[in-house]
Amino acid sequence: MNTKDLINKAKIAATLKSARELVADSDYPQRVANQVCKCCQYVNKSKIALQKFCTVKCERCDGEMQFSSSDVDKYHIECAKIESCCKRCGASFDVDADLDAYNALKGYYEPH
Repeated sequence: MNTKDLINKAKIAATLKSARELVADSDYPQRVANQVCKCCQYVNKSKIALQKFCTVKCERCDGEMQFSSSDVDKYHIECAKIESCCKRCGASFDVDADLDAYNALKGYYEPH
């Protein structure tokens, strides 16, 4: 197996792991505590960020927030809780896929 095959195999395994975690919502207590939606927790979790201090304004209260990289939130956690939205992306905290997407995953995996 060549290097590219090994890299792609690892990427597929990581994607499947993330899908299982998403379906189970295995980080639910942590997600609630951090006010993060399922998409940000399980799908968009790997980001490329610049290592620099960034100051941004909360989209609700205009208060300043400081971050040690360019990976910044849109809301203070308190404001996100008031708005019932994700502090990272601003989507509804409880936004989820349609039930048929989950039903398609349940018990179905047949490698070719």
